[in-house]
Amino acid sequence: DVTSYALAVFGGAGGQHACLVADALGMRTVLAHPLAGVLSAYGMGLAEQAELRQRTVERPLTAALLQELQPLLDDLAAQATAALRSQRAAADDGCPVSVQRRLYVKYEGTDTALELAFGDLAQVQAAFEAAYLQRFSFLA
Repeated sequence: DVTSYALAVFGGAGGQHACLVADALGMRTVLAHPLAGVLSAYGMGLAEQAELRQRTVERPLTAALLQELQPLLDDLAAQATAALRSQRAAADDGCPVSVQRRLYVKYEGTDTALELAFGDLAQVQAAFEAAYLQRFSFLA
């Protein structure tokens, strides 16, 4: 029961929505800091910048495919790093760049792909089975 709590407003537009949200929740008190918008902008300035690149490859998972994907992943990583550098947000400015190589793997004939870390065939298969079992409670 949140009706006895106070709703704390944050962000630049928080004050515009606070009363409607408080009414919907049955709350009678709204706390709006006078610098809520400044705090939001400060948080945005501290946020990590990210660039995402992805490519669809609908093929059976094999060791050979994973080897073929390595140059493709290297190219995507180079594109993303270049985009960060063009925004003055990469290693040239003293900020480290972290690249995460991920795969979306699914059983053939299904719609739901699960996100996994890139690795060798045994690692990807084990991670897929664990993630699939956790998500669906059975293995196909």
